[in-house]
Amino acid sequence: MGTYNLIPGIENRTKINVCTRRKGYLQYSYAVLDPGVEYELPEDDPTFVESLKKEPYTKHWSQAIEDKLKSMGIPYEVKNCKQCGGRVKKIIYHPVEVHE
Repeated sequence: MGTYNLIPGIENRTKINVCTRRKGYLQYSYAVLDPGVEYELPEDDPTFVESLKKEPYTKHWSQAIEDKLKSMGIPYEVKNCKQCGGRVKKIIYHPVEVHE
Protein backbone atom coordinates (compact mmCIF):
# COMPACT_ATOMS: atom_id res chain seq x y z
CA MET A 1 0.00 0.00 0.00
CA GLY A 2 1.35 3.42 -0.94
CA THR A 3 1.33 6.78 0.75
CA TYR A 4 1.11 10.44 -0.22
CA ASN A 5 2.09 13.69 1.47
CA LEU A 6 2.67 17.38 0.81
CA ILE A 7 6.00 18.25 -0.76
CA PRO A 8 8.69 19.54 1.61
CA GLY A 9 8.62 23.29 1.93
CA ILE A 10 4.85 23.64 2.28
CA GLU A 11 4.40 24.73 5.87
CA ASN A 12 0.66 25.42 5.94
CA ARG A 13 -2.41 23.21 5.85
CA THR A 14 -3.33 22.93 2.16
CA LYS A 15 -6.61 22.16 0.39
CA ILE A 16 -6.33 20.29 -2.92
CA ASN A 17 -8.97 19.12 -5.36
CA VAL A 18 -9.38 15.35 -5.78
CA CYS A 19 -11.56 12.99 -7.76
CA THR A 20 -12.89 9.62 -6.61
CA ARG A 21 -14.98 6.93 -8.27
CA ARG A 22 -18.00 5.75 -6.28
CA LYS A 23 -20.51 3.26 -7.64
CA GLY A 24 -19.25 3.90 -11.16
CA TYR A 25 -19.59 7.70 -10.99
CA LEU A 26 -16.88 10.34 -10.65
CA GLN A 27 -17.20 12.44 -7.52
CA TYR A 28 -15.23 15.69 -7.28
CA SER A 29 -14.25 16.90 -3.83
CA TYR A 30 -11.23 18.22 -1.95
CA ALA A 31 -8.81 16.99 0.67
CA VAL A 32 -7.15 19.05 3.38
CA LEU A 33 -3.55 17.95 3.97
CA ASP A 34 -1.28 18.86 6.85
CA PRO A 35 2.46 19.34 6.29
CA GLY A 36 4.69 16.52 7.52
CA VAL A 37 1.88 13.94 7.63
CA GLU A 38 1.85 10.83 5.42
CA TYR A 39 -1.55 9.58 4.31
CA GLU A 40 -2.34 6.10 3.03
CA LEU A 41 -3.52 5.64 -0.55
CA PRO A 42 -6.78 3.74 -1.02
CA GLU A 43 -6.04 0.48 -2.82
CA ASP A 44 -9.34 0.27 -4.68
CA ASP A 45 -9.46 3.77 -6.22
CA PRO A 46 -6.92 4.47 -8.98
CA THR A 47 -8.91 7.59 -9.97
CA PHE A 48 -8.03 9.19 -6.63
CA VAL A 49 -4.34 8.40 -7.10
CA GLU A 50 -4.33 9.90 -10.60
CA SER A 51 -6.06 13.07 -9.39
CA LEU A 52 -3.39 13.48 -6.70
CA LYS A 53 -0.62 13.20 -9.28
CA LYS A 54 -2.15 15.55 -11.83
CA GLU A 55 -3.85 18.27 -9.79
CA PRO A 56 -1.88 21.54 -10.16
CA TYR A 57 -1.72 24.13 -7.38
CA THR A 58 -1.83 27.80 -8.38
CA LYS A 59 -0.67 30.67 -6.20
CA HIS A 60 0.20 34.30 -6.75
CA TRP A 61 3.82 34.51 -7.83
CA SER A 62 6.46 35.74 -5.44
CA GLN A 63 10.21 35.57 -5.72
CA ALA A 64 10.40 33.75 -2.38
CA ILE A 65 8.12 30.93 -3.55
CA GLU A 66 9.97 30.60 -6.83
CA ASP A 67 13.36 30.52 -5.07
CA LYS A 68 12.13 27.87 -2.61
CA LEU A 69 10.77 25.62 -5.37
CA LYS A 70 13.93 26.06 -7.44
CA SER A 71 16.25 25.25 -4.52
CA MET A 72 14.27 22.09 -3.70
CA GLY A 73 14.24 20.92 -7.33
CA ILE A 74 10.45 20.98 -7.61
CA PRO A 75 9.20 21.60 -11.15
CA TYR A 76 7.02 24.68 -11.54
CA GLU A 77 5.67 27.01 -14.17
CA VAL A 78 5.14 30.79 -14.10
CA LYS A 79 2.28 32.22 -16.15
CA ASN A 80 0.67 35.60 -16.52
CA CYS A 81 -3.00 35.72 -15.54
CA LYS A 82 -5.21 35.81 -18.64
CA GLN A 83 -8.24 37.12 -16.77
CA CYS A 84 -6.58 40.37 -15.72
CA GLY A 85 -4.73 41.02 -18.98
CA GLY A 86 -1.40 39.65 -17.78
CA ARG A 87 -0.80 42.10 -14.93
CA VAL A 88 -0.58 39.36 -12.28
CA LYS A 89 1.86 36.43 -12.35
CA LYS A 90 0.83 32.98 -11.11
CA ILE A 91 3.10 30.11 -10.13
CA ILE A 92 1.85 26.58 -10.81
CA TYR A 93 3.26 23.38 -9.26
CA HIS A 94 2.17 20.01 -7.91
CA PRO A 95 1.97 20.06 -4.09
CA VAL A 96 1.63 16.30 -3.48
CA GLU A 97 4.22 13.51 -3.60
CA VAL A 98 2.78 10.05 -4.24
CA HIS A 99 4.79 6.99 -3.10
CA GLU A 100 3.36 3.79 -4.57
